[in-house]
Parts: sequence; structure tokens; C-alpha cells
Amino acid sequence: MNPDAASPSASRKASPSRAAHLLRLIGLGLVLFVAFLHARAGHTTFPYWELDPTIAHSPLPPAKPLLLFDLLTASYNSLGPTAIILIDLFALVGAALMLLAEKLSLTPVSRRAIALAAIGSIPCLFHASVGNVADTVTAVTWLAAIWSALAIWQLTRHPEWRTLIHGLLAAFFIILVAKGAIQVFIEHPTTVKDFRSEKSTILAARGWEPGSSAALAYERRLMQPEATAWFGLSNVFSTFAALTIVLGFIAAIIPGKSGRARAITLALAGISGLALTGSKGGIGATLAGLVCLGFLLAIRHRQTPHDARPMLRRFVTALPILVPLAVVLAVVLRGLLGERLGELSLLFRWFYMQASARIFTAEPLLGVGPGSFQDAYLLAKNPLSPEEVTSPHSIAFDWLATLGIGAVAWLALCAIMLLRAGSSLLLPARAPQHLIVTKPLAYFIGALAIGVPALATSMCSGSSLTITIASHLSTTEHVETSHLLAGLAAEVLLAAAWIWLALALGPRLAASPLVPIAAIVLFAHAQIEMTPTQPASALLFAITLAAFASPLGPPAPTGRHPTHHAGWCTPLVLTLTLAATSLLPVMDWERRLLAPARQAEPLGKFAADLRRLNDPGLSLAQQREQFERLASALAERFGGNPPRSPQALHDDLTRLRIAVNVLAAEELHLAAQRFHRGADPRTWSEAVGRALSALAASDPPPARQTLAILDLAESVTREFSDRHPSRATAWRLRGDLLSLHAATDPALEIQAVGAWTTAARLDPYGRSIRERLLTAAQARGDLPEIRRLAQELLDIDDWQRLDPLRRYPEPRRAELQRLANPS
Repeated sequence: MNPDAASPSASRKASPSRAAHLLRLIGLGLVLFVAFLHARAGHTTFPYWELDPTIAHSPLPPAKPLLLFDLLTASYNSLGPTAIILIDLFALVGAALMLLAEKLSLTPVSRRAIALAAIGSIPCLFHASVGNVADTVTAVTWLAAIWSALAIWQLTRHPEWRTLIHGLLAAFFIILVAKGAIQVFIEHPTTVKDFRSEKSTILAARGWEPGSSAALAYERRLMQPEATAWFGLSNVFSTFAALTIVLGFIAAIIPGKSGRARAITLALAGISGLALTGSKGGIGATLAGLVCLGFLLAIRHRQTPHDARPMLRRFVTALPILVPLAVVLAVVLRGLLGERLGELSLLFRWFYMQASARIFTAEPLLGVGPGSFQDAYLLAKNPLSPEEVTSPHSIAFDWLATLGIGAVAWLALCAIMLLRAGSSLLLPARAPQHLIVTKPLAYFIGALAIGVPALATSMCSGSSLTITIASHLSTTEHVETSHLLAGLAAEVLLAAAWIWLALALGPRLAASPLVPIAAIVLFAHAQIEMTPTQPASALLFAITLAAFASPLGPPAPTGRHPTHHAGWCTPLVLTLTLAATSLLPVMDWERRLLAPARQAEPLGKFAADLRRLNDPGLSLAQQREQFERLASALAERFGGNPPRSPQALHDDLTRLRIAVNVLAAEELHLAAQRFHRGADPRTWSEAVGRALSALAASDPPPARQTLAILDLAESVTREFSDRHPSRATAWRLRGDLLSLHAATDPALEIQAVGAWTTAARLDPYGRSIRERLLTAAQARGDLPEIRRLAQELLDIDDWQRLDPLRRYPEPRRAELQRLANPS
């Protein structure tokens, strides 16, 4: 008998092991691919119409024959709802594959963790299946995040996978900080210059009046040079900067010279990122992590881990929970001090927590939905809070307010992970073991390094580093091949640097028992920031928390342990359910937004070119040449004879703008009706807004056309207020339309006032609705009502004292005071 020949029983044992390894590789690849793709692309839950495409040019690529591919690649800068949900479903499949691999290899999986993840998934699945678009998108992302985190937490118990995962996650910030540097030093000056030259157009495209509080707040934020990478929020960026600094220090103190220089490089990258943001929360999280590191190093220096007293052991085990609780306590204490201190960021977070508690009390069973916090906040907020936030900036309060009591299960799961992490903080360190890069693993790493930026570029090219760098190198609108090659070279170098750092840092971090400090930093910062709840960062945050919270200990045992099918079946069932209840309705909804946007897109370009005709730097001959080119292009694109003068060109564009806005209103109305039985209020309000824009585009439009548009708007607003009677926006728009109708039927003005009154009750601190009511009262000569409304507006203005930009200008305050106290 050949001794080297494998026995039948040995072959049967080897087969599940090979299958498990392959499933882990594929599952991990899917989860990491999706997480990194999220972190390298912009996100929007209302594509194509966040800016008015008939005013501001929003370029769209040519239509694709297959609807799914058309939706995935139609946006220039951001992933839309269809793309976000689709890739998150792939992450759920990846989590299912990794958990299935644990079952095949007979590795025990925590039943308690599976049960908690499943319980918390119930309200999330509910909102994903019946909620508005923002609810649906965010809920699917959260489901992908929690199940992927559970699978990664399990997988990092295996030393070889721990090394790979720790290295890739720790080194990824090198790409984020490069993007942040480009934003601060290159993009920001260009953005400010463009804003100043096109200020009126940019504000009009967003629906804001120059000098309004919204416009002033937008301008204030735009003028601040902040690194946000692709997250859109500097504080989210600072979460990963703080994490990177702490991981760099942890990796640097591991004995041995191999990889230490790269650990220092990582720490410097994190410090650079934090300097680019100047985030106070990020600095605080970094200091908390470094203090924890110093404290644990001091303990380990004075005594061996086995000699530590039981009380000290318990304290260290609880440290990952105590630090985040201390952050929450600091916010509470800051809130109790009120306005006596000049620091406002923590005071505002205290306001968010107060409102979240009220929202949870009002909707304890299922919450208000992951994307509906802002509407609930309007009713529950402290009057002194000047903001209308979409999140309470705290993972605990966000989950409780939006998911209800079921969120306790997910918080308990996080607590279990952190306590398990704390239990390993005093264990002895291991000797770093280099990662053996086999051919399959090399393909895996290469696919991540090249595939993620390639897919990000194909899905939303405006988010691509290659395109960004190339466009800034070019001095004209057309990007040359050499510029694209330079951008591509920079992209490749960054990917190489990421992998170069990951391969050296992975072994050092995987061997350190101090790595859970990184999880402490993440979860502590999550108590005051939106990192764990934003679709762009939620998945990356969750798997990073799980990976670094995984305890350092002996390899995961294998053998005949009882296991449940629920571990891998649940994310698979969620994937199939969400594909039917979330992905397909969102695809239909987004298709109806895209169709009129394609019609509107050339109008924005023509409008921009028409504005350039007034450039004083152009000679008369140049103006004439540009006008003739525009007139010919307009006739070629839309048919008819070329206009003979700039005014005729303007009139033609106006007529086209009216037609496109009517088309958009009709398509958005149908989209609003069809999506989850009319569940998305933003689609309703945008449909009304398009109809009103059509009315306002010409002064006055033809009478027959006016009546048709008014009838359309009337139908939409009536249905909007019927389906969403608790939405202030629905009643405000209803009142606006009735007021327009009152020009031909004065009796409708009473109904308009009634609608605005309802809207004011639903938005107790909103000024614009009360301004409408005040104007109506002045028209009626109702002096008591005028005095009452003027005093309400003054009171609301006084409550805005924490943000002076939101307050009335002094002349308006004086006028309101005169109306409130005519004597």
C-alpha cells in the first residue's frame, strides 16, 4: 500500500476543509469589496434631482440598453439607491458564505450572537420593505453591516484570516487621506472660485434665495476647507483617522524591526488626516485610545498578565464598554451646563439625545425608520437646537429612535463583542507570523486593489481618483489621454502602497493583544458621530469594529460541535426578501426619476452656455459666434428653427424648461404612487416642486397651460396630504397651491390658510410657514392674528441664538417687533 495515498476518510475530511476555505475567500472578498466600494464613492438617496437639472448642468452618461446597468452608471458623482441596495445584497451573500464555511468546518458560532443579530433585523427588515426610499436604503445597509460584522468577527478567530483582514483594514486609510489632501489643497479652492462666479445659479438650483439662512449656512460650510474623502462628512473621515493613528502606534510597539517603519508611516498618515479635518471629536477619540494604550502598557510593564488582580482584570475587560459610556456621560454633563460654556458641538449632541429619547418614547415598538429621523426631530427637538439633523450622531440613540426596542439586541451584540475584546487585553502577545501569499490569495488581493477603483470609476466616474486627478491637471473642459494616464498612475501607486502597508502591518496587528483598543476608539467616537449609520461608512465601520474586537486567543476549535443553520440561512433569506421588497421597487422608482432627468440634462448645459454669453471678457464677435453655435445646437437637439437672437434663445429654453418640468412632475407623481404604496414623501414634494417650477418658468404662461399644470399640482398635493397627513411639507405645499388658485377663486385663500396652519402645528419651530400665514393675515387686515404670528416669529428667532446666521437680519426683526407691538 502506498503510504502517501490518502484514505477515503481523509479525503472526505479534506473536502469540507477546501470547500470552507473557498467559501471564506469568496465571502470575505464580497464583504470587503462592497465595504471599500462604499467608502470610495459618493451616495445619494434622491438621484438626478438634488439640484435642478434644468438650471445647473448635471452630466449623465448615455443610456444603457439594460435597465439595471443604466441605473448603476447613470449618476456622475454618486451611487444611487439601486446601486447601494444591490451591492449591499452582495455583502449579505458574502456574510452568509462565511458563516456557512464555519458550519462546514464544524467551527462553533455563537448562538447568542446569531439570535441577537436576527432579533435586531426584524424592525430593520420591516422598514426596508414598507418605508420611504431613505428608510429602505439605510435599512438594507444596516442589515448588511450587522451580518457582515458578525461573520468577520467569527472569521478573525482564525489566525491566518485575522492577519489578512487586519492588514487590509488598517492600511486602507492611506487611500482616504490621499483623497482628503486633494480635497483640501486642490478641490476646495476651485470649488470656492466656481461658487463665487456662479453663486446665484448654484443657489437657484438648490431652491434657495440668496441671503436666506439655508444659503448662508451652505456658504459657511462650503468656505471651510475640510477633508471628507468620499464620506461627505469630515467627522466621519476623522473616525478612521483616529483609528489609523492608534493602530499605527500599536503596530509600532510590537517587538521586531520588520514592519516598524511601515507602522510609523501608517500613524503619520492618520495624523495627517486628522490635521486636515481639525475634528475635535476625532482628536478626543485619538487621545482616548492613546491613554488606554499607555494605561495597558503600564499594567503589563509592572506585572505579568497572570499576576493581575481580579478587580483589575474585570476593569480591563469592561474598558471597551466604559470608555463609550464615559463619552455619553460627557455629553450629558455638557448638556446640563447649558449655554454657560462657549463650546456648542457637545451641547447640540445633547439636544439630539433628548429628541431621540422623546422619539423612542413615542414609537417604541418599531421606531420611525432609519431614514425618517429628521421629520420626527422637527417635533421632538429642543427649541434651542438650530439644526434639522438626519441623525442624532450616536449609534445607540440612532438605533433606538429609528428601530425601536429591537435595537437593544444589536446594542447587546456590540457589547458582547467589546467585552470579549476586553477579555484579551491582558493576554501575552504572540510572535508575528508573516502572511503566506498563495496564488489564490494573490489573486484575491489584486482583485481588491484593482477591482474596487475600477468599479467605482465605472459606476460613478466623478468619484474616481483617476478622473479627479486628470480633470485637475487639465486646463480645458476636455481631458487629454496624458492626464488620464497620470491619474491612473497615481491610482495604481496608491493601491500598491495600500497592499505594501497591509502585508507588513497585518502580522504585527494580528499578534498584538492590544488591538481591541482600536475597537474602543471606534465605538467611543460612534457615540458622537454618524460614522456607523451613514450608508457610505456603515459597512466599513461595522466590519472594522468586529475585526479589531475579535479577541486574541487560541485558534478557533473545530470538531463535532452542534451548530445551527440559522447562522448562514438568515442573511441568505434576508437577501432574497430584500431583493423582492426593496431592490425591485427601488429600481422602478429610480427609473422614473432618470427618464425626465435625461430630458432635462441638455437644458442645464444650454442654460450654462447662455449665461457665458454675458461674459464681459468676450468680444462682440466671440459672443455672436457662441450664440450661433448655441442656436444651431438647440435646434439640432430639440428640432425647429434656430432662434435668431439671444432673447429668442432664452424664450425657447423657457418653453422647453416648462415642458420638461411638467414631464418630471408626471413621472415623479407616478413614482411616488408606486413606491411602497406612496411611502416616500420626498418624491411627492419634488413632484409638486416640478409643477410649481413649470408655473414659475414663464411670466405668465399661456392660460390653458397654466390650468393644466395647476390641475396636475392640485392632484399631487391633495394625494400627498392624504397619504402623509403628519408631514408638514405636505400641508405647506398644499397651502402654496391653494394660494395660487386663490388668484381666480378668492374663497380658496381660507383653505390655504387652513393648510398652512396644519403645517405650522406639525413644524412648531419653522419660520417659512408662519411667514406665509403672516402675509395672509396682513392681506386680511386681521390685527390680532398679525400680532400673534409676529410674536411667534420673534420667539422662534430668539431660539436661534446659538447660530447667528439663522437669525433674522436686524431690519426684519425691527419690522416684526413693530407688528407685534404696534403701540
